[in-house]
Amino acid sequence: MADAVDQRIVFARDLGEHFDTRFVHARAATAGFELRVARGAYLPRDVWEASDARGRYLLRIQAVAETRRVPPVLSHWSAAAIHNLPVVGQWPAQVHLMVGKTSGGRSR
Repeated sequence: MADAVDQRIVFARDLGEHFDTRFVHARAATAGFELRVARGAYLPRDVWEASDARGRYLLRIQAVAETRRVPPVLSHWSAAAIHNLPVVGQWPAQVHLMVGKTSGGRSR
């Protein structure tokens, strides 16, 4: 998914210079100039507002996928959006990922 990432999404992991830090983007999100589309991923508000519902969901999917250590396997609505399949109703806010088995512990 790295090739298809919208270049307007700013990832906190890529920031390193003093004038462009995660705190600058967090403050911009609080002020309403940017949106936090996923943990550690920010997007200019005008880009978000210019997108339709599917476009917004695709931006969120890209942001979530790029913030994972291992490339995720998308499922359900997220896979439908990537494959440009029609859906009934509105696009959800949550990105759907396949998660492998854990070694013990509890599940919710």
